[in-house]
Amino acid sequence: MASVIPFLIGAGYVHHFNHFNIFNIFCALGLLCATCSHIGANVFNDYFDSKSGNDWQDKREHIFFGGSKIIQNGLMREKEVFRFASFFIILAALSVIALQVLIPGIPIILFGVLILFLAVSYSAPPLKFAYTGWGELVIFILFGPASVLGAYTILTGKYFGMKEILVSFPIAFLVTAILYANEVPDYNIDKNVNKKNLIVRTSPKIAWIGYIVLILGSAISLLACIYVGSAPKQMLFILPLYLIYIKPLMVIKNEFGDIERLKIASKLTITGHTLIGLGLTLAYFCA
Repeated sequence: MASVIPFLIGAGYVHHFNHFNIFNIFCALGLLCATCSHIGANVFNDYFDSKSGNDWQDKREHIFFGGSKIIQNGLMREKEVFRFASFFIILAALSVIALQVLIPGIPIILFGVLILFLAVSYSAPPLKFAYTGWGELVIFILFGPASVLGAYTILTGKYFGMKEILVSFPIAFLVTAILYANEVPDYNIDKNVNKKNLIVRTSPKIAWIGYIVLILGSAISLLACIYVGSAPKQMLFILPLYLIYIKPLMVIKNEFGDIERLKIASKLTITGHTLIGLGLTLAYFCA
């Protein structure tokens, strides 16, 4: 859902303001690229977190964080995981090539290569953004602007502007909040393997401050979208959904050392992203 929702928000934006029929081959190929690149990047993350020793430090399955443990539990070997990830990245690349053929006027391949490069390099050497302090920014870009603006561009055949960039911010902040919340329980393990994410570089004791910044960033950017006219006023009714983040905030603030309680924070952060993301999508399609 993290890759599908922002793409649908971009599609909804096009539908609302341009009245295009967005349910076509362009939309299908765009969704294929978004989902396959997401799956490929996630599986590559499992592979490289295994190679770094990260996922071997705690073999328990926590569902929301700590990796899938498919390698650690013997379900797949590292080579098999690598091939599986490569298959989905290749499939995403093929969808980009198909879009370029259908939309020759815009350098789709250039944008597609950049997005796939960021997706793989999130965990893959030599850049390993997740390990070098750039992981949160990469996630913000991939699951916000890249997905929303990608949908806009391939569905309209036009370049995006500042209004379209702003439209991507509410969901980008929320998906980054998911990663951020998941980094809190992984603090000790990430620190041991020198994974320099925001929590490791600061401290889980003050993680709640960053969490507030991300949630407020989403809400403020949503209000900004409405103010500049890039979102319908009906989206104001979505604002009460942000109350769902109060409980995970309190858990991160007061119980940052309790892994079981942090599972609740991760679950509610994902739920908030899903509910608000679907609300934004429906508002564009129905308003």
